[in-house]
Amino acid sequence: MAPRFLYDAVRQTSADVIAPQLQELRGEIVGLRGEMRRLEKRIDDGVASLRSEIASVRNELVQLRKRLDDTNVR
Repeated sequence: MAPRFLYDAVRQTSADVIAPQLQELRGEIVGLRGEMRRLEKRIDDGVASLRSEIASVRNELVQLRKRLDDTNVR
């Protein structure tokens, strides 16, 4: 009878203490996943913005190079 009582006590403790903590952790994990998605979006947007800026500067440099080449030809 003692092993059954011990089993029931452990099971009840698990249900009363551990299960709610696991649910809380699941909620926190879900929240962290959402935050990670937002950060990934911000990073992706930042990278896209930097690529656009780099392309713009590259185009300006190409135009300047063409003007210099034209000036040197004259």
